[in-house]
Amino acid sequence: MCMEYLGYLIEQKCSEGVWKPFKASRENIGISHLFFADGLILFAKIDEEACEAISEVLRIFCIESGQKVSLEKSRIYFSPNVEAKVRDEVCGKLGIRATTMIGKYLGFPIKHRGAARNQLNFIVERVMTKLAGWKTQFLSFAGRRSSKDPDKLSASPTWTAIKLGFQIFVKGICWGIGDGTRIKVWSDCWIRGESLRELVEGPLTRHESDMVVANLISGRGQGWNWGAVSFELPLSIKEKIKAVPCQKFGRANDTILWKFSKDGDFSVKSAYDIAKPPQDPDLQFQGQWIWKLDLLPKIVHFLWLCLHNSIPVREVLASRGINCEERCPLCKAQNETIIHLLKECVYAREFWHKLRVPPSLVGSFNYDLQDWLKVNCQSKESHPSSAPWKYIFPFAIWNLWKHRNRVVFDNLTLHPNLHRQCENQALEYFFCVGKIQRQRSMVAIPVKWNKPPPGYYKLNTDGASLGNPGRAGGGGLIKDSLGNWVKGFSRSIGRATSMVAEFWALRDRLIFANQLDIQHLEIELDAKVVVDLINSSKSSNTTYSSLLVDCRWLLNRLPHATVKHVFREANHCADALAKNGCNLDVDFCVFDVPPSFITALICFDVIGSNYCRLTAANLAILAS
Repeated sequence: MCMEYLGYLIEQKCSEGVWKPFKASRENIGISHLFFADGLILFAKIDEEACEAISEVLRIFCIESGQKVSLEKSRIYFSPNVEAKVRDEVCGKLGIRATTMIGKYLGFPIKHRGAARNQLNFIVERVMTKLAGWKTQFLSFAGRRSSKDPDKLSASPTWTAIKLGFQIFVKGICWGIGDGTRIKVWSDCWIRGESLRELVEGPLTRHESDMVVANLISGRGQGWNWGAVSFELPLSIKEKIKAVPCQKFGRANDTILWKFSKDGDFSVKSAYDIAKPPQDPDLQFQGQWIWKLDLLPKIVHFLWLCLHNSIPVREVLASRGINCEERCPLCKAQNETIIHLLKECVYAREFWHKLRVPPSLVGSFNYDLQDWLKVNCQSKESHPSSAPWKYIFPFAIWNLWKHRNRVVFDNLTLHPNLHRQCENQALEYFFCVGKIQRQRSMVAIPVKWNKPPPGYYKLNTDGASLGNPGRAGGGGLIKDSLGNWVKGFSRSIGRATSMVAEFWALRDRLIFANQLDIQHLEIELDAKVVVDLINSSKSSNTTYSSLLVDCRWLLNRLPHATVKHVFREANHCADALAKNGCNLDVDFCVFDVPPSFITALICFDVIGSNYCRLTAANLAILAS
C-alpha cells in the first residue's frame, strides 16, 4: 500500500509536468518508475524542477509511511551525453552519488549501454556445471566409464536388444520338414516341438549324433527308415514321428516354425509368456474376465481398480500414509473399505433392496469382493426392468461410487432414488449400445450324398483324431457318376491333430486320383478350414504347410478338379474309413471293394436317402 502511494505521488508530479518520464522513442509511453521487491528505479529528465520534484516526493513518502531512503546505497545513472557540471549539481541537490554501472538485481547484472557482454558469462558457466553434474549423476556405470573414455564406442542398443530377444526366440523355434537336409535328428526340435534327444536317453554313435532327418526318410517322403537308428525306438515315439508331415512333391525346403502356437505362426503374446518368469498361481491376477465384459470402458476400468484394491476410499488412503478420517462418510458407523462402500454400508444395503436383486443372486452378497463382482457381472439372470442383470449391476456399483464422491466433495445429500437412475442408464446402454444376444434361428434341412455329373468322379475324404492331438487316421473313397465304388483307403497317421489328419487324407486320395489318370473330379470334405486353405492362393508357413503344398501341387495336375465343403452327413463313408484308420495295425490299407463296415452307408448313398440336419438358417441358405 505504501508503494502504491509512492506511485500516486510520482504520477501526480508527472501530470503537473515537473517530472518528465523517460521515453525510449517519441511514440512510446513514458516510464517514470519501476518498483521491485526490495528497491525501485526512478526515471526522469534532469533539470532543476525534476530534482525538486524527486526530493519532494521522497520527503512526503518518508513522512507519511515512516520509511527512510538510504542515500548511501542509492546511485544515479546518467546517460553518456549529460555534462559533468550538470551531473555534479544533480548529485549535490539529491545527496546521491553517480555511477556508471547499475549493478545486479537478484544476482543477475542489469544490461545497459556501456556494460560489457562478458558480464553474463558466469551464468553460462554455472548452468553448464550443473548440467554436467546431473548428467554424471544419472549415468549408469557403463555410461560413467564412457564419459571418462569418450573415444571408446559403446555397443549398439539395437543389437543388444536383438541378442537378448534371440535367447527367447531359440526356446520357441522348431522345424517343419521339407527335404530334411538342414534338420539334425537328435538335437533339433522337429517332433511336434520336441527333439528326439528329449524323448530318448542313452549313448549315440558318432554317426548317429550327426544324422539329419533326410537320412531317416525312406525315398521321397514314402515312410520312415527305422533301421537307420541302431536301436529300437519305443512305439509311442514312433507314433509321434509317423505323424510328422513330410513334403513329397514340388520344391521342398525345411522351414522354421513357432512351437508355442497351434498353427506354427509366431505370436508376440506367446513370446512374452516365455520371457516372463514363472509366477505363483495364487499371486497372479484373477480378473482377466473383466476385459470380456460388454460395458463402458470407464466402468471396466473401475472394476479393475476394485480387484486391485485401488479405489481411493478412506481406508485405502490411510493405508498409503495419508492422514484422513477412516469413517464412512455416508453411514458414519464403520471404516470405509471398498466392500463396505459397495454393499455393507447401510445406504448401500437400502440401495440394493430398492434395486431388486434377482433371488438367485442374493446369496452372492455374502461372497468376498472378487467373487461377488465376478458372479454378478457374468450372471445370465434378468432384471424386472427387462435388462440383463450383468448390465444393471456394473452401472449400480459405478453410480454408488460417483454418488459417494458427490456427497463428500460437493456436500450433496443422499439420493433416495439412485436405483432408478441406475436402471435407466443400464437400459439405455443395453438397447442402444450393448450386444443383444439374439436367439439363432435354426431350421431342419435334408442332407445327402449327391452323384457327380456324367463323366465326373467324386472324391470324399476325411480325417479323425482320438484326442486332438491323439491317435489319428485318414480315409477316403472315389465313386463314379453312378455311385459305383472305384477305390477306397484307410491310413494310420500316428499321433496328430484332426487338421493334420484332414490334410493327410486329402493328399493320399489326390495321389490315387493322379495314378488313376482321372480328368474330371469333384472333391468334397466336411472340414471348411481345409477347403478355404486349399482354394486360397496365400502361402502358408505352418505345421501342415508341407501337406498343403503337396495338395495344391497334385490339384494342379488334375485338368478339371473342384474342392468344396459339405456337411458331415454327406461325407459319412469317408468318416467311417478315417475312424477305421485310427485303429489300423498297418500304415496304409487300400480297398478295391467296399469293406463290410461301410456297406450299409454305401447303399444309403446310392439310393439317395436323406439325413435330417438341424442348422442355422443362414447356413441352410448357403447349403441350398
